[in-house]
Amino acid sequence: MTCRNLYRFAVVRTLVLAASFAVGSGVITPFSAFAGTSRTWTATGTLNTPRFAHTATLLQNGQVLVTGGEDLTKNFLTSAELYNPATGKWTVTGSTATPRVDHTATLLPNGEVLVAGGYLGLDSSYHAIYTATAELYNPSTGQWKATGSMTMPRGSHGATLLANGQVLVAGGFNSDGTSGNTAELYNPSKGTWTATGNLPNYHLVVLILLQDGRALAVDESGPAYPGQLYDPSTGQWTSTTKMYYSHTGVSTALLPNADVLVYGNTFSCYAGEFYNPSTNIWARTQNQCYNSISYGPMQLLGTGKVLLVGNTIMYSGHAYSTTNCALYDPSTNTWTLTGSLLQAGAHSATRLLNGQVLAAGVDAELYTP
Repeated sequence: MTCRNLYRFAVVRTLVLAASFAVGSGVITPFSAFAGTSRTWTATGTLNTPRFAHTATLLQNGQVLVTGGEDLTKNFLTSAELYNPATGKWTVTGSTATPRVDHTATLLPNGEVLVAGGYLGLDSSYHAIYTATAELYNPSTGQWKATGSMTMPRGSHGATLLANGQVLVAGGFNSDGTSGNTAELYNPSKGTWTATGNLPNYHLVVLILLQDGRALAVDESGPAYPGQLYDPSTGQWTSTTKMYYSHTGVSTALLPNADVLVYGNTFSCYAGEFYNPSTNIWARTQNQCYNSISYGPMQLLGTGKVLLVGNTIMYSGHAYSTTNCALYDPSTNTWTLTGSLLQAGAHSATRLLNGQVLAAGVDAELYTP
């Protein structure tokens, strides 16, 4: 599972990508004692440090690791904590060496979590500072250790675990703009990064792994561009057909039929579309206008539907937090409203092994499908 933030260059939002956690990926355990009525949210334990612009990663043991971000007084965080679905409690775990926002977190095959890059704030001349550093979290010890740094600093980039066990990172921002169209690979066995093929004219990028082993990059700056497909066998990118919409605050979900759902735009009526890799065609989703959600994280449910967790709605150039949530049904290509969050704010969204979805940020809540 790969988690990634977009924070500085639009309105605050937190995205979680779950390309590797599709229907049928594991045994779904019964709902916990904290389960509510179907399609509703219930409160669970409060984070030790309420935060936003963090990453949330489902570990192999079923717990959720939350890393970094910014607290309610705008301090960048090195702290991390674990959510235990069996108890509904959060416990503090080891801290990273570097405070990070706009970073990515990727679950590796050996169970460790790779955190890479991020935005560190402004220097004395008010220039943005980014980092190339990366760290590894070991769930068995609860500690972080340094690993090889990326070939260049970057934040607001995309990351995904490839089928060969390497991590692909692409796009993002850095101080001189060189990260925008570059990509690189992390080799867990060596702890090193190597450059790979460049993207054309890309900046903020969301990456998701397709069922055929390629990775799809979706841009979210400027007009509507084609998507870009990365082929690990060649290390090169090829363009898809042009997308229908320009996107802001992109979130993605891999559907059971191998299509990719993409959502995010200033205007909710123009936010949703999906990509069919076998036909190389984009198509629009229907019945989305009344969602009143400009963007927010998505998670594929065990039912085959996709939960869109409300984060932000835009009106007349102003951004407002929303508690609205919606369900996308691939069988009808339509959206319907579902239970609202108890508290508005920038949440991450993580599907637990029992099928519930954990929203974490300023508070923590559980969605029961």
